[in-house]
Amino acid sequence: MILYAIGVEQSVSSMYNSGILTLSLVGLIKVSWLPLNFIMIPVLLTGMSIGYNSNDMFDTMNVSPWQKMLAKILTLAMFDGIIMLSNVLIFVIIAVLSKVSLGYAMYQFTGYFINTFIFLIVCGAIGLFFGKVISKYLGSVISAISAILLFLLLCNFYKTDNFILPLIDLRTISNSFDVISYDKSYIYHNILWLIIALIILMSSFAFKNLLIKWGSYLSLFVICIFLIWNMHLVNPTFYDITIKAKVGDSGHNPSRFKTYYNKDDRGYYVDKYKMSLNIGDELENNCEMEIVINGNSVKAIELGLFGKLNIKSVEVNSEKQSFTRTNNSFKVELPKEYKNGENIKMKVQYAGIINTVWSQGQQFFHARSNSIFLADVFEWYPKLNDDRLKEYDIDVKYSGTNKIYSNLNYENKSKVGKLIGKDKEVFLVSNRMVEKNYKNYLLVGNEESINNDTLCDDIIRLFGENNSDDKKKIIFGLAVPGTGAGEDYKNAYLK
Repeated sequence: MILYAIGVEQSVSSMYNSGILTLSLVGLIKVSWLPLNFIMIPVLLTGMSIGYNSNDMFDTMNVSPWQKMLAKILTLAMFDGIIMLSNVLIFVIIAVLSKVSLGYAMYQFTGYFINTFIFLIVCGAIGLFFGKVISKYLGSVISAISAILLFLLLCNFYKTDNFILPLIDLRTISNSFDVISYDKSYIYHNILWLIIALIILMSSFAFKNLLIKWGSYLSLFVICIFLIWNMHLVNPTFYDITIKAKVGDSGHNPSRFKTYYNKDDRGYYVDKYKMSLNIGDELENNCEMEIVINGNSVKAIELGLFGKLNIKSVEVNSEKQSFTRTNNSFKVELPKEYKNGENIKMKVQYAGIINTVWSQGQQFFHARSNSIFLADVFEWYPKLNDDRLKEYDIDVKYSGTNKIYSNLNYENKSKVGKLIGKDKEVFLVSNRMVEKNYKNYLLVGNEESINNDTLCDDIIRLFGENNSDDKKKIIFGLAVPGTGAGEDYKNAYLK
């Protein structure tokens, strides 16, 4: 109880910002692993004790081994129930104090509950196995040491990436989006650990029929391998954005993780974009560009494009051209030499999964069903990352139900929308976000952020109290390093 209380206190302390306590469900869920990790060893040892102990009265009454095991499971379930109830009570208190809607609270509660449930099930199964098997054959000391070593393996204290380990899987996000993303990797992770718990629990039972025993083990192991392989396929890609500088003679950073940057004297720039976007769990794009030559002699063109996006074809003036990949960019050899003042029409068809993380495994740029964050210098479409204004005409087909927000004018018709405008860049943001008209701004973000007038006032002060232009949007997105107060676009701020 003392360890649990310390964990809760640490969770609340993490919500202090500049000496001010800001309670929020997002803040709670991000560190919800703390109290559970603090009590992981006591939970394992308690399960071990329950698994090891026997009862003379049960032996006298000739209670079957299955009934004894059921009694141990029910005893541990009562113990776990107290922990679960405590976690739920803390969640309810913070939800009430945060004054959030019931729908928002239940959405956040789902992942919070699942993570706690997985933790208790797995630790309980391991504890029973240690007590009933390891303690019986190797002794209680070895069993206790094993529990401590297992804690070091499963805990979240030293882990940043969520693949198989740690046990509690949190898609931590660096700002105001929902903390837990119920994507495929998250689902696979939890199902995998439930099956592992079942395998461990089955190992504590005495099976008389060996065919059933080993047949069950084999089936479960095959499912585990399938889940691990699929987790590997959807595992996020590390994307480094911490160094924002124009480096390298070739125009791109030499590290394969780094962002592509334009050189001022490339001899060409993109003036117009026309795109046909299809966004779901995979992003597809038919991108047409009008490229202006402003150099004396241009024989090749290099544009940034995220390395995980697979290019299907490249056309220059309606003729297919070969291309080469160079980290997060691609290079096209032109069919002839182009001079200053000439234009090139280039068409690029590509598709791929965008799912990136950066420092400490935090979720970053992504595009999937019902959640999008494509912004800043990230090369989700062919670009030079320069500051010139470009014309955009984008048709968007989106499988999600959440609204898309952008710095461009967005017209939405059912699941098809259109983005039109002129700016240095285009960003797309979509999640469970709400809107509020406040002091000549349209604020868009997480419900807890938008409902907090103090936070909204602080954000507006960063951009200036008196907005001289027409009403601008302030979109609360993910934290992008190096952007300071936020990116200023013609019709929106991205905070």
